[in-house]
Amino acid sequence: MPNGLGALDAACDGALARCWAASDFGGKKNETALIYPTGKAQRILLVGLDSEPDAGAIRRAAMIAGKRARTLCVPSAVVFWLADNTTLPADRVGQALAEGLPFGAWHYPDLKRPSDDPKPPFERVEIIIPTDDGDFCRGVERGNGIAAGQAFTRGLQMLPGNTCTPEYLGERARELATKHGFTVTVMDRAAIEAEGMHALLAVGKGSALEPRFIVLEYKGSADAPVVLVGKGVTFDTGGISIKPAPSMEDMKYDMSGAAAVLGTFEMLGHLKPKLHVVGLVPSAENMPSGTAYKPGDVVNSHFGKTIEVQNTDAEGRLI
Repeated sequence: MPNGLGALDAACDGALARCWAASDFGGKKNETALIYPTGKAQRILLVGLDSEPDAGAIRRAAMIAGKRARTLCVPSAVVFWLADNTTLPADRVGQALAEGLPFGAWHYPDLKRPSDDPKPPFERVEIIIPTDDGDFCRGVERGNGIAAGQAFTRGLQMLPGNTCTPEYLGERARELATKHGFTVTVMDRAAIEAEGMHALLAVGKGSALEPRFIVLEYKGSADAPVVLVGKGVTFDTGGISIKPAPSMEDMKYDMSGAAAVLGTFEMLGHLKPKLHVVGLVPSAENMPSGTAYKPGDVVNSHFGKTIEVQNTDAEGRLI
C-alpha cells in the first residue's frame, strides 16, 4: 500500500491495508475498489492511475470517480489527491481533476414524469491536497470553467427537437449575455432577409419555425477577434432529399456546432480570458413541406453568388 494512504488507512481502522492485502486493489490504471470502512466515512472509492499519469489519465480517473458518485446517489464527496508520481505542474493536475469529476458525474435529467422516490443529485466535491498550493487551486478554477462550458453544450445537445428550436437557441444566447455581460444580437426572419442571408432562409423555408442568426461577442481584449461559427440546424430531416427513417431521431444533434459555440461562451464567462471572441450561429430547421426548397432551386447568398441546390440534405453548406 502506498505510504500516502497511511493516515487515511489509520482513520479507517486498517480497511485500506486489508483491501491491498486481499489483492482487491493494486492501483492499476482505471482500477477501482469501493470500501465500506468503520468510522465516519460511509464509503471510500479507490481509483488507480498510471505509474506516471499524464493529464488525460488523471482526468479519466476523476471521471470514473464522478460517475461512481452519481450512481451511488451521494450528494457530496471528498477527493483526496494522494498521487506523488506525476511530473505534471500542479495547475495541470488541478485542472484535470476539476474537468473530470463533473464530466463523469454529468447526467441529463430524465424527461419522464418525476419519480415517486427521487434520489439526491451529486452536487458538491471538495478536493484535499497534501499542502496549500495556489497553482493547484488556479488549475481547479480553470477546470471548473471548462467543465461548465462542457455541461452547457451537452445539455443543449440532449434536448429534443420540439424543445430546442432556433428561437430557443436565441433565448439561451440572450440568457448567456445577461449572465456574463456579453453583447448579443438575435436576428429573426425579417432581419435575416434584410441582411440578404437568403441561403439560410432557403434551408428554413420548409419549417413552420422561423430561423435565427445569433451573434455573441466577448471582448476581453482589443485584439482582432477569434471567430467561432457553429451550425445550428435544430432538426435535420434532409428536407425534400429526405434521410432514411432509421436513426433519424439522432438528427436533433445537427445543432451540436451551435451548442459548442454557446458552451464556449459559457466557459468564457467563467474564465474571463484576455481574448476577443465572436460567436456566429445560423439556426434553422430543415423540413420537407410544400414550401420547402427543392433540388434544382437556385438561391442567392449573402455574398452575391447564386447557388444551385442539388441535394437539400447538404444544408450545412448553405447556412
